[in-house]
Amino acid sequence: MMYTERFYRSSMGKRFKSFILRRGETDLWIGVDKKSFSKDFVKIVDREVRDARDEITKYALRHPEFYTSLLPLPYDPDAPKTVRHMLKAGLEAKVGPMAAVAGAIAQRVGYLLIEAGAKEVVVENGGDIFLKVELPITVEIFSGKSPLNGKVVLKIEGNETPCGVCTSSATIGHSLSFGAADAVTVIFKDAAIADSLATRCCNEVRTKDDVKKVLKRFQGGPGGIVVIIKDVLGSAGENVHFVGR
Repeated sequence: MMYTERFYRSSMGKRFKSFILRRGETDLWIGVDKKSFSKDFVKIVDREVRDARDEITKYALRHPEFYTSLLPLPYDPDAPKTVRHMLKAGLEAKVGPMAAVAGAIAQRVGYLLIEAGAKEVVVENGGDIFLKVELPITVEIFSGKSPLNGKVVLKIEGNETPCGVCTSSATIGHSLSFGAADAVTVIFKDAAIADSLATRCCNEVRTKDDVKKVLKRFQGGPGGIVVIIKDVLGSAGENVHFVGR
């Protein structure tokens, strides 16, 4: 797979002590609050990512459809934990399990660091984010050539984390999409499900008229969604808070 420069990482700020870990297609930016950061985190994250990737690879060797299916696959209670997490997310969002891979790995790493003593953690995996923070944090939505690019910023409160903030786009990057949205960002308590829902909703937004239909899934409920297609912005959900610019 061609390496894509993560240009947005230059704006991640100085609040955290950060490091980058790359293994295969997995490319993580990891931030931990400075008071609880340990140099041992790099080693334990590397081992955890390797284990997660091995679980997925070995399972897919026995079940090739795991890599290719665009539809949810049956839950397998005997599968390794990251595979089970991805299968559950696919069933929840009605998409193939690989739609959850970035969010699932980000969340696995995030919880590992919390267990290791980190108070605040940000794990960004190709634009999909796991968050556990105590103070509020802002997330800017990159929407490519949309006139709204750089103008939509979300505020996530500490008491709304841990959560995933995951984005899918039909116009940016190499991921397969059947839609036309410049960005669909989903906030959900589970990062793998957020990742899968972002994929599904992005697939469903083919014209500006589709935005309202997609938003209905989140109206009045936990989590949230932001949809950007060209000059149209739509949002729904209890956890969507915009920052004025």
